[in-house]
Amino acid sequence: MAGKQKSGTSNRKKWVLIVVSVLLVGALTGCSIWPLNSGSGDGTQQSDNTAPTDNGQSTLPTGNAPLNSGETDLGQGLYISKVEKYAGMFMEDGTNDLVTGAMMIILRNTSDKDLQLARIKLPFDDYVAEFEVTNIPAGESVVALEKNRREYTDKPYQEASAQDVIFFTEPMSIQENQLKITGGDGYLDVKNISDTAVGLVYLYYKNSATDLLYGGITYRAKIADGIQPGQTMRVAAGHYSPTTCRVMMVQIEDTAA
Repeated sequence: MAGKQKSGTSNRKKWVLIVVSVLLVGALTGCSIWPLNSGSGDGTQQSDNTAPTDNGQSTLPTGNAPLNSGETDLGQGLYISKVEKYAGMFMEDGTNDLVTGAMMIILRNTSDKDLQLARIKLPFDDYVAEFEVTNIPAGESVVALEKNRREYTDKPYQEASAQDVIFFTEPMSIQENQLKITGGDGYLDVKNISDTAVGLVYLYYKNSATDLLYGGITYRAKIADGIQPGQTMRVAAGHYSPTTCRVMMVQIEDTAA
């Protein structure tokens, strides 16, 4: 769903300087993390990369919210609240390059299902602005940047559309009955609190601040060797920071008998 990740610790720390030009949410004061408490790791590290999730099914969720003034209704409970100018870090390809004047949207998921994927298109006279969003919980909103780094324009766009829309059939879960997740800058610690060994584990996380998610991109970290009961494994998660990120979902691909 997104490009390669290349940023390091310095870029990650700079993320807190993200500024939305129209001051959409005021000061960025951190993020909520589920359920990140203190912990330590004693396992091996795996590399971190971005990737799509792939266990959702296309559905038509219910629960559309009333259209706010100036919003664009994309159908299926998805609304564009704002199309504005953005200055800050470009998250969508994992580089975290600093940009100014980039085109951004705020997308609301007012449906009663978690959104796995949507590709948003805003046609202008001479080009089509494209946005791709992933892993947006029901009832939440995301700031997404134009994937090709196009600059903001105040020209009106033609009929917007949401394509390749996929909703999860079940809510996203961090598997809190089996795993306890903590973390620091550049890593996540995952403890198996169950009495059953687990196999391949994927952790998905996003940039987050105040009441908004930032970036359509979702980052992924992998624990390939499994986790025994009571064991904690530390996984490299290059874009993760406990003050600017939130773990959205955990997938366990295999559970030992």
